[in-house]
Amino acid sequence: MSYNVLSFEPDISSEYNIDNVLWKADLHIPVSYNSMIIDVINTNIKLNENRMLLSQWMNILDNLKIKYEHEIDDKYYKKIIIIEYDTVGYQLNLYACDIRTQYYCVEVQNDLILSLLYILDIKKNEKLNPKFLQNKIKLAEEKLDKDVSVNKSTLNILNQLDRLCTVCVDYEIDITSKISLRN
Repeated sequence: MSYNVLSFEPDISSEYNIDNVLWKADLHIPVSYNSMIIDVINTNIKLNENRMLLSQWMNILDNLKIKYEHEIDDKYYKKIIIIEYDTVGYQLNLYACDIRTQYYCVEVQNDLILSLLYILDIKKNEKLNPKFLQNKIKLAEEKLDKDVSVNKSTLNILNQLDRLCTVCVDYEIDITSKISLRN
């Protein structure tokens, strides 16, 4: 038996390039240890709102002329061990600020699709600006009677959609809605 599902998910461009992704850092240093290198890294974290390209982070490390090695070198995570004076080691973690690091999708079951599209006043297959959708969600929540049991499911979906919008606003990415047939 087949059924329809309405899904909302980030509209990720096919022109994706990992080199354009911003990375954030955190530094784990030994207790009561300080150095010029730590000060430089912390200054860069604060000055750039902790968001830089991976190549910029690596240039900072290379320009400091220090020894470092990649303990973990994943696509979305780097754990770098910095070694000073051949005796002191500490770690710099770099995390990709990329929407692809997690799966974001809100799915609506068949019996709620039409009522949700109606109350949000949107079409079934379209690209939506997340701020626009958040405004639609707020208007929809005002229309619903929170005591009716059917509306509780709809409110739950609206809350999930609102969280998806917040994530998409952070990543400056639109949301697509589409209906698909499942078996």
